[in-house]
Amino acid sequence: MDGRVTLNQARVLVTGATGFIGRPVCRRLIELGAAVYGLGRSASAKTVPAGVMPLAADVTDRAGIIAALEQARPTLVLHMAAAGVTEPFLPMEQAVEVNVSGTINVLEASYEVGVQRFVHVGTAYERPASETERGPNNPYVASKMAAWLFWRAFIEKNVIDSLAVRLYHVYGPGQARGLIPAAMQAACRNETFRMTPGEQLRDFVYIDDIVDGLVATLTSPDVHGKTYDMGSGVGRQVKAVVQRIFDLMDSRGHYVPGALDYRPHEDMKLIAEPAVAKTDLNWFARVLFEDGLVTTIDAYRRQIRSL
Repeated sequence: MDGRVTLNQARVLVTGATGFIGRPVCRRLIELGAAVYGLGRSASAKTVPAGVMPLAADVTDRAGIIAALEQARPTLVLHMAAAGVTEPFLPMEQAVEVNVSGTINVLEASYEVGVQRFVHVGTAYERPASETERGPNNPYVASKMAAWLFWRAFIEKNVIDSLAVRLYHVYGPGQARGLIPAAMQAACRNETFRMTPGEQLRDFVYIDDIVDGLVATLTSPDVHGKTYDMGSGVGRQVKAVVQRIFDLMDSRGHYVPGALDYRPHEDMKLIAEPAVAKTDLNWFARVLFEDGLVTTIDAYRRQIRSL
């Protein structure tokens, strides 16, 4: 016995349950025997996986969140709901309302109903922004950093078992937006893919690994107050990833590095430091990038054929 919590019959509430990561996490929790409540603005029987109890609520609605938590009475909360993941230059007011106030609403409601563990999910971009004098380079990162700070302050004052994770560049079947799905679409259509110079180093981690990691955050002992990187620890140049997609798909299209400018103050290197997660959570990225990419492309092609 290693002190891990069993998820069989646990009551788990997942915010952002209708998203790219939220849906497979919910499916895995159902498979493990948990009673899963999927919270989201568009949560319904049609938008959450089978077996998940939908809770239609907006994290910015404090009263609605309190009512949802009182209805579900979860023992575990996985908070993933966020705005700006693929549109980081969203209006500042929206970033604060969803990512900061929304996190506070879910965290305070979780505390009030006696949640046993609260997992706060952040972004890889928080770490470099906190380590440089210039700070965050867009409203999304600024709001996620602020959310982490408020989370940290809350768990210092209040007795609630909690930890945080920072996800790196998650990819896989079912992803609608981002570099990899955009490149796959252009390659499949034999189109021109306009991109930045693509010299950025990014840590791509397959969705199944992230699902395993998030489940581990709910079950691992002695992790209170810690923040973990969840990535492979390997950096890949963006233009090399795009080239590999075009090659694997035998595309007659082509990609054009440098057709677009970098974002202002682009972070050129984002690579996880996953050693602590391996020690504490017994988690590390197991899926090789090439294997995950091939699986993702195959799933995309099957999706296109079914339309």
